[in-house]
Amino acid sequence: MEHIVQRKADNGLIVETILRWTGSKRALVELIYALETNGDFNKGTATLKEIAVYFERMFSIDVGALYLSYLEMRSRKTNRTRYFGNIANKSAPKNG
Repeated sequence: MEHIVQRKADNGLIVETILRWTGSKRALVELIYALETNGDFNKGTATLKEIAVYFERMFSIDVGALYLSYLEMRSRKTNRTRYFGNIANKSAPKNG
């Protein structure tokens, strides 16, 4: 059974969530890097570390060695953005 996690949001409200990141850490790192690269937080001023800490707190996961995971992702010979490739394949319209 999942337990509800309570935390105080920046606006002072108590937030309850049962959401947990259950994907791979590499997928999460790929997502964090994509969001930072695209400037999706704080008008592009949020750092990788700030985004990673936010995700760690929100989804009860330790991202771990963020930069090392990024280097592993960049060193892939093919399909460097495997997570986004999987999402694209799953969300593409099915023919037939």
